[in-house]
Formats: sequence, structure tokens, C-alpha cells
Amino acid sequence: MNKKNNIINKRKQKVRRVRVIFLTLALIFMFILLIFGKNKLNSYLDTSFTEAQGISEDRIPSLDEEVKGPLSGKKIIVDAGHGGSDPGTIGPRTEVQEADLSLKISYILEGKLKELGATVIMTRTEQITEQLGTDTKLKIEDRGKVIEDANADMLISIHQNFNEYSSEIKGTQILVRKQGSLDFATSLQKAFNQELGVNLKYILEEYHVLKYGDQPSVIVETGFFSNSQDEIRLQEDEYQERLINVLCDEIKEYFDTIEKK
Repeated sequence: MNKKNNIINKRKQKVRRVRVIFLTLALIFMFILLIFGKNKLNSYLDTSFTEAQGISEDRIPSLDEEVKGPLSGKKIIVDAGHGGSDPGTIGPRTEVQEADLSLKISYILEGKLKELGATVIMTRTEQITEQLGTDTKLKIEDRGKVIEDANADMLISIHQNFNEYSSEIKGTQILVRKQGSLDFATSLQKAFNQELGVNLKYILEEYHVLKYGDQPSVIVETGFFSNSQDEIRLQEDEYQERLINVLCDEIKEYFDTIEKK
């Protein structure tokens, strides 16, 4: 009986030794894999590796690197009209609010301008709109402070229009205050007229938001909620992109002309 127990105990001890050896080998193997994997990763990040592959360091993009484009070095303010307790004009058919649509179009404009290399400052954002809630509106003086502090090269204020006397008038109309902005307003209105097949004229008035700063400043009334076609298509992504493309092309053309003088 004792002999049988001894045999069993020896077998158990042998099994334990095998398990210990196996676990030890497994740990060693995992350690080797860890070191090898780390070295391999480092080789991808190493400058010598990139150079060996024909990739120089100056060709590796940085997340903080500014986008280079035709508007590089330009600072443009994008002002989304209304907001908070001020919904602006409301579409009579779809009940779309000017404040909401202006903000959406302003974000599209911001993205496009950044793609072209510009630095963009927004007077009203989604975060600011949420902070305003439904009881407070963004004061014109607050917009003015952002504009004056920015020392920008241009101000674009996005709005939608409404004509109380005619539902037939449609298209994008430019509003301007300063004589120094007339050249840009003229070319911009002409470009939108050609694109949309309309014959609108820019309006020169004492618009409050346009009095701040020394930069060329215009209000872009993207369309008329009083016109059924405009009210619908202004909410369509494709049409919004179409308007933004016209606007950005004219902004580029304006700065090109200025730099050539």
C-alpha cells in the first residue's frame, strides 16, 4: 500500500514540475513577444526607418499643422444670425427657424474656409446657443466685441430673408454698410445672381452688426422664406453647398485681387 502511495505521489510531483516548466516557458515566450513587438513598433516610428523607406520627416503631417491653401494667413469671422430667444424669421410652410438654419450654413462655411487655409472665428456656436437657452439672445454688443477683438480680414454674417410684399422674389441678396465693402458686395451679388438666375441688387444700409471692425463686412441673406422654393431648397444640403461654393470662390477672388494691387 505504501509503495502504491509513493508511486502516486511521485507522479503528482512530476505533473507539478511539468506544469511549472510549461508556465515558465509560456511566460518567457510572452516576454519575448512583448519585447519584439515593442521594438517593431519603435522601428516604424524611428526616423532612420522612415528615411530608409524614402519618407522624410517634413513629409509626415502633424495634427497641429495648419492647412495650406489660397486663404492661408487670412482670418475670417463667420456670424450666424439670431439665436437663443431670437429665432429670426420663421418659414411659414416648414416652420424652420432662421437662427437654426443660419447656424448650420455657418458651420458649412467654416469648414470650407478652413479647407482653404483660413482661420475662422465664429460669433455664435452650438455651445453658445445652448448656453443662451430660450430666454436669452446674443446681444449685438457681444457679437461686436468678438468682431473687434478678432482683428480679422473679413466678416461674413449669415441670415435668411423675408419679403412681406412679394412671394415671388427669391435668391441670395447681399447687405452692406461700409463704402470700403462695396467692391466685394458688388462682385458677390453679381456671382449669386449668375448662379441662381436672378437679378437682385445689394442693399446699402446702416446694419448694426456691420459697424464693428475695419474689415470688409457683408450680410449674406441666403434666400427668402417668403418664397416657397427658397424656403424648401435652403434646407437641402446640396443647395447649401452650392451657395457656400459661390461665396468661397468670391472670397478667394477678392483676396487675390487685393494682393495683386
